[in-house]
Amino acid sequence: MRLAQFVLIHFESRGHLVPIAVMLLESGTDRLRLQYRRDWESIADPSDAEVLRHHFSQLDMEATQRPGEELLARLESILSNAIRITERRAVRFEGPVDDLVARLFIDHVEKCKGDLK
Repeated sequence: MRLAQFVLIHFESRGHLVPIAVMLLESGTDRLRLQYRRDWESIADPSDAEVLRHHFSQLDMEATQRPGEELLARLESILSNAIRITERRAVRFEGPVDDLVARLFIDHVEKCKGDLK
């Protein structure tokens, strides 16, 4: 069994916190993996959708270039207001880490997509 920590990213939309991303830091690798929504227009006005698109595109790039612990700690210290991050949660897993990220995304983000409608 391997150990990782994950967080959820939420966006405040129409008075509700909407889960929009999963970030996972695998113990021992210091690599941050993320999976996020791409349907920004369904939860945000056009200007916010563009900001979200840019923000997550930049996070994709940073996650491949920076140590995961450093990037996650920075996000934990700066995200607030419209974009929020949860406390870290520990998870044990076997198998490919990408499968875990996909499962967490389905369980915590995909299943909530219809909640605003």
